[in-house]
Amino acid sequence: MKSICKFMSLVLTIIMCIACFSCHKKEDGSEETPDLLKDYRIVYSSDAQYSKESSHAINLQKQIKTKYGLELSIDTDSLEQGGTYDSESKEILVGHTKYSESQSAAEKVTRLDHLVTKNGNKIILIAGGAEALGEAVSYFLENYIESVDGEIKLKNIEEHLELYEYAHEETSARIMSLNLRYAYSATMNNQGIREPRITDFVKTNMPDSLGVQECESFWYKRLKATIGTLGYVPVQEEAYAGSDYAFKNFIWYNPNKVKLVDCGRMWLSETPDTPSKGFGAAHYISMGWAILENKETGAKYVHVNTHLSSENEELRDRELDVLLPKIESFKAQGYKVFVTGDFNSEMTSPIYTQMIENLRDTRKTAKETTELYTFSAYSREGVDIPQNKYKCIDYCFYTEDTNVCIEKFDVIDKWKGGYMSDHNALVIDVTLYKR
Repeated sequence: MKSICKFMSLVLTIIMCIACFSCHKKEDGSEETPDLLKDYRIVYSSDAQYSKESSHAINLQKQIKTKYGLELSIDTDSLEQGGTYDSESKEILVGHTKYSESQSAAEKVTRLDHLVTKNGNKIILIAGGAEALGEAVSYFLENYIESVDGEIKLKNIEEHLELYEYAHEETSARIMSLNLRYAYSATMNNQGIREPRITDFVKTNMPDSLGVQECESFWYKRLKATIGTLGYVPVQEEAYAGSDYAFKNFIWYNPNKVKLVDCGRMWLSETPDTPSKGFGAAHYISMGWAILENKETGAKYVHVNTHLSSENEELRDRELDVLLPKIESFKAQGYKVFVTGDFNSEMTSPIYTQMIENLRDTRKTAKETTELYTFSAYSREGVDIPQNKYKCIDYCFYTEDTNVCIEKFDVIDKWKGGYMSDHNALVIDVTLYKR
């Protein structure tokens, strides 16, 4: 009889244990509903559709389908398109979305740091940059998902924060900018005469990155055939969206010095994610960007390259309303940002004033600088240009950072005996500190 009682007691104990494991309780004693992965959707920033942040979100969706046979829906935050934020909706936020949960989490990471955490119904995967975001996605896949009795469940999301240990090396970088002056053939605007000068100029100075404006399809092909032989690689692809005119502000980088971490482009219009003429402008006004990392020290910077409208001040002002928040988003991620381009605005203009309210002018802060103008109005060989045509409308601005030192700002008007363009070239030498 005693043995039967012992057996029954053992059975009851086992049943109770099974009940405990199968029915989780909240602190108030109520039954806790299992957190099922199928109830979530993946969300990434609408600003990241042309960058590696979006590819990490898409990769997360693919990995979950491959490993668990579960296809989660995926979308952008798209609040600016009339979408509404729902705090009750279960979402996996990948990267720097516009949701407050992502923004508060972003304060904990810079550059190579990454974080996996949970805030209410939002799981946040975020990092200081796109490279580290891939690590956050991998960590989430490996540590927070489990298959139990055919159900794909989420384990308790305990915060995982990985901070990268930075060294304090100094890194020298050279950034250049040149408005090429548009040309559709070798005879147009003296392109064939100017091309060898530009090629030799790049070969002599060998920048880490070069921003060019007015780089139509013909110029793009010529640069691939010239500075391409020096090893330079274009960040953005040619003839985007089937139009030679949709994007003209290309960045080229030296792969012997730096590696490309992430890149993208946008249009300074009401629809920045699609090729468009904004605010009534006659032309496509765009900007390209690249996150570049020194291959020896790991120091990173963002090169932003643009060309504002030549038509009027009001247009340029509205274009800045699109450009400046994007620059600020890079700064918020801990990056040093350099903005090159033709701003079609002199130093007395409201546009310049607005730029230096948000950024600093390398011409003004460099240890060694020049007062030389940047627009020469050059049109034909051997023609003297009246000085009243000279203007300063090309700049290299940068985000204020105690870990950046502008060593030299230079303007080059002629090379190998002649002008390279109707704009002069900018050469900026900087020292970057990793932390």
